[in-house]
Amino acid sequence: MRKQLLDADQIMYALGNGNYSNIYFSNGTTELTSHTLKWYEVGYPTLVRISKSAMINPRFIKESIVITPATAYITMHTGVQIAVSRRRMKRVFFTLRRIGGSSMSTKG
Repeated sequence: MRKQLLDADQIMYALGNGNYSNIYFSNGTTELTSHTLKWYEVGYPTLVRISKSAMINPRFIKESIVITPATAYITMHTGVQIAVSRRRMKRVFFTLRRIGGSSMSTKG
């Protein structure tokens, strides 16, 4: 078990898995941790919570895709698409625009 803090600049995104989290790093490695996404949300304020089960680092966003007012995805540099919760959509895109972390496109 890891006792030291993770480098937030190296975290690309995190996916929740019950009381655990899968952390995906920019170097291609992953790590299963025994912390919830809520713990990362408090401890790593540079990560943006985009749904109940996902957080992203805006530095690694390739693009944001809004398909309908209730459907949107974030595409990471690796090509992984992560859905944005419809209830968090306005807050997420406001935050991303404020920090300048993504280019937004609309399909449909």
